[in-house]
Amino acid sequence: LTMCIAMLGMSYAISVKRNFPRTPWQGWKNLGVEFKKSFWALALPAGTIFCLMAGIGTVTEVGALSAFFALVISKFAYRHLGIKEMAECFINATIMTARVLCSIATAGVFTWLISYLGVSGAVADMISNASTSPQLVLILCVIILFIAGGPLSVNVLLTVFVPVMIPTV
Repeated sequence: LTMCIAMLGMSYAISVKRNFPRTPWQGWKNLGVEFKKSFWALALPAGTIFCLMAGIGTVTEVGALSAFFALVISKFAYRHLGIKEMAECFINATIMTARVLCSIATAGVFTWLISYLGVSGAVADMISNASTSPQLVLILCVIILFIAGGPLSVNVLLTVFVPVMIPTV
């Protein structure tokens, strides 16, 4: 909800700054027509969240099911996905998956190097010597993760920093 409000505010600020044109209110009838057109696109994330909250499957299973239903909806409900576009989507998905797996593999090598050189123990000693207060140690860990979270992806961040911070915590 906070992210939604922040994005709405940012969108409004950019619209005002760039002087985007305004359109008059189209009425409730037009809202109903547009909702009817976009029903399946809106139902997919709602169904995904429902499946996760109801415990129907794990995150991976529900993600695969959602990807399958997105394929079915785009092919049959909206009729926008042809064979050429479908092949292009699969190629793009494969490339993105390969990028993520390469970054995780590189992070694995980096994690091994950190543990081999004993950096994790040195960092744990540095953080624990900085303060005896557990709250301050936790705040230091959060600050380190926050700073490192900018350039690194979540998978790399967890693979590299969790083994370093576990001895500290």
